[in-house]
Amino acid sequence: MIELARAKNYLSLSLISSDHEASKAFVAEATKMGLVVPRILELSPGARTRDLTAQTATFVEHSDSEQPAIALLVTANEAVLIAEELLRMRGLHRVRPRWLLGVLGIDMSS
Repeated sequence: MIELARAKNYLSLSLISSDHEASKAFVAEATKMGLVVPRILELSPGARTRDLTAQTATFVEHSDSEQPAIALLVTANEAVLIAEELLRMRGLHRVRPRWLLGVLGIDMSS
């Protein structure tokens, strides 16, 4: 995900994650690669769908940019729940984020 952000020439990338250890690793790797991670939202593990979506929407809507680059690092189930709920509530109003999605628990190395 960080390589993709660099390939797209993003200088900064906010992070939404549902795993604290993954967040730490992401920020360390991004920093090492010269990307700034100015804002981080760690979603509450086991939160209800509406809570996940409300937290995500509020975080994104309060971005400094109209097109923020945002890394979403969550489980596949959380990604689907968040996406479906954002669609149901007609999405975001003030911003048009550039999403980069990383899915926790899937090993693509083999």
